[in-house]
Amino acid sequence: MKTIYNILMIGFFLVSIIWTFKLRFPQFRVSREVRKLAKKNKSAYRTYLLSLGTHIGTGNLIGVATGLIIGGPGVIFWMWVFAFFSSSLALVENTYAIKFREKIDGEYRGGASFYIRNGLKKKGIALFFAFSLLLTNTILFPPLQVNTIVISGKMLLGINPLWAGVFLFGIIALLSFKGTKRIVDSAERIVPPMAITYTVLMLLLIVKEGNLIETLSTIIDEALVVQSFNVSALLTVMGIGIRRSFFSNEAGLGTTPSISAMAEVDEYQDQGYYQMLGVFVDTLLMCTITGFFIIQRVSDFSIFSGGELLFYLFEIEFGFWGIILSFLFLFTFAFVSLIGGYYLGESNALFFSINGNISPKTIVMCYRILFSLGIIFGIFYSTERAMMLVDFGLILLGMTNIWAIFTLEKVHKVL
Repeated sequence: MKTIYNILMIGFFLVSIIWTFKLRFPQFRVSREVRKLAKKNKSAYRTYLLSLGTHIGTGNLIGVATGLIIGGPGVIFWMWVFAFFSSSLALVENTYAIKFREKIDGEYRGGASFYIRNGLKKKGIALFFAFSLLLTNTILFPPLQVNTIVISGKMLLGINPLWAGVFLFGIIALLSFKGTKRIVDSAERIVPPMAITYTVLMLLLIVKEGNLIETLSTIIDEALVVQSFNVSALLTVMGIGIRRSFFSNEAGLGTTPSISAMAEVDEYQDQGYYQMLGVFVDTLLMCTITGFFIIQRVSDFSIFSGGELLFYLFEIEFGFWGIILSFLFLFTFAFVSLIGGYYLGESNALFFSINGNISPKTIVMCYRILFSLGIIFGIFYSTERAMMLVDFGLILLGMTNIWAIFTLEKVHKVL
């Protein structure tokens, strides 16, 4: 199964390269476009923060840590490469999200399900994607976020995972049941200070440790040289790097378009450029500093299994305060991912109400029940099992969404 996953991920990688050439390397236009948008559009910026909150989550910490444990330092290199090319997919999918969105109960809703139905007129496939996204945002992706939070609570304070899960559910319910405005406001307050604090601290620790050139050399050697005469090993490291990059920034999965659709923008592609920036911030910055921090301090990854690696390293650096710091980072990263993911899934839940004889209130209530089930799974699942669910969700969403944007480009070219 892992071999199949790796081959499919490399297929996604090739698709992202094709799109980058089709769009004439839009990665080099991101900075200019975002600067123009920042001066005139607050809505696009706020929506970007919410989507960035769903990106900057456990994928940047637990995802990187588990990737290094399984595949070694070379994983970081392939995360970089895939993030650069896959950002072109983020531009395309989020542009289509704006073009084919709809207003439901006074709020813009959209996403891959909407552009598959409205753009391609493929209602059956749109419903399949909406159902897939419901699964990923209830019982496939959230368990990892929840697992991170309850393990953090147990390691810091010895809190029983069950009670931590109950407490977490209460907070999520308070925010999500109050509507999307409360979710956006929460992300806007939490994401900037969380990301800035983590980034500054990691950079200071990386500089303090030194050996930057040696660390970079290790990453490149492990990615290209060590496996150069072993095709199977090379494919494995590539596959792991792409999977961890895919999960951290979600470019091409069809997930962020559901969030982008809520933005008030002047041009279809405006939010797409913001989402490209999000890919760079998420993977090329956040994942990189996590990777450097770990690689500088660990020579044998096999003795760790995931979350405890970060607790271990922070404790070495700061003693007891390091445990508290690691808890705060893991908790806030996972928490914002959960509330952003909730909104994303709710938009696709409402898609069913549009295309069937189900009232919005009924479908949203069913969604909340499934979301609660994902929290329960996260309380009792191991990190390894939760990551397996994540990888399955990546395949489920990626194959459908990438097919959709390729097909849309033939009949609704917008870039």
